[in-house]
Amino acid sequence: MGSVPVTISDSSLVRLLLTSQFSIKFGFTLLMPYLAGHLTHGLGLTASAVGLILGIRNASQRGLALVGDGQMTVKRSRGQLPESWELASEMVLRGGATRT
Repeated sequence: MGSVPVTISDSSLVRLLLTSQFSIKFGFTLLMPYLAGHLTHGLGLTASAVGLILGIRNASQRGLALVGDGQMTVKRSRGQLPESWELASEMVLRGGATRT
């Protein structure tokens, strides 16, 4: 199965994906310092405990993203995705490949 080309008519889908991705990244960037400050000053945890909590949270997010990307790849290779999901799955897989 080849790549699904993105056409001009799909620009609204691309705009939606870019906007949602930006919103998620921006919100996450604002949340983490707030959470670290709350854990340190509000709950009185040490810096090492806060680092451990945030590290576990980050590792679980990355691990679950790998599982989800893997499941999408398997379903896509077996042809189990509906036609409307082909473009979206291609974008998700490319996004997962570029995530660091």
